[in-house]
Amino acid sequence: MIRSPFPGMDPYLEQDWLDVHSALVTYIRDQIQDQLPGDLCARMESRVLVEHDDTDDPRERHPDVRVVDVGDRHGGTAVLEAPPAAAVSPDLFLVEARGEPATQRFIQIIDSQTRSRVVTTIELISPSNKRPGVGQKLYVMKRNECLTADVNFVEIDLTRQGDRYSILPALASIHPLPTYVGCVRRADRPGEIAVYLMPLGQPLKPMRIPLRVSDEDAILHLQPLIAQAYDRGRYDTLDYSRPLDPPLSGPEAEFAERVLKEAGKR
Repeated sequence: MIRSPFPGMDPYLEQDWLDVHSALVTYIRDQIQDQLPGDLCARMESRVLVEHDDTDDPRERHPDVRVVDVGDRHGGTAVLEAPPAAAVSPDLFLVEARGEPATQRFIQIIDSQTRSRVVTTIELISPSNKRPGVGQKLYVMKRNECLTADVNFVEIDLTRQGDRYSILPALASIHPLPTYVGCVRRADRPGEIAVYLMPLGQPLKPMRIPLRVSDEDAILHLQPLIAQAYDRGRYDTLDYSRPLDPPLSGPEAEFAERVLKEAGKR
């Protein structure tokens, strides 16, 4: 197995966060799935963020048209892949491009019979959730909906970009706050947040994932999933000479420098 030089989260993986995020969501779903009672199941869900010029109202959008690259077919042009019912000429397509919408993936643990009752939501926080704008507003709105509906809510922040306190203000009382953090809100304990502190120099701690009150917690072991993402993504090719954004400072910077030199990355 290809291993990261860091014992916990590798801060250089943030350079490829979209890929790492998608991989971790899949791995978390699979690991949790094996621990669930037979009448619960874990599902990977997604929401698409579309920026609006004329409104700041965040809404979930699910695209029903995709652009796919088909090589030399049709003279090398891109072809719109639309639902079968759509009558579209195969010879000419007019596309207005306004940037690629961002997709945010998360996990829901649901009742496997009705498929309608959500028990727990697990979110891997992205930098876009920690910056003012549609991504943050939609994230906070979804969290509030879950808490109002008595859904357990788990948040895992493995990135350093953005303002963490803007969506997790309760952490402002923790000094010093470590590089990474996890928060668990249980539906049966409103107002209480279990905080998992994850320093740069230590393996990521296992997290207790609440289900129904009558169920035993599932245990999420994050560290082997980070190792799996690093290995399967072939991230041994990461450029460790590249400056981090944001940069590490103080003891964290000294630790990273020492680790990378010992691993022959510097």
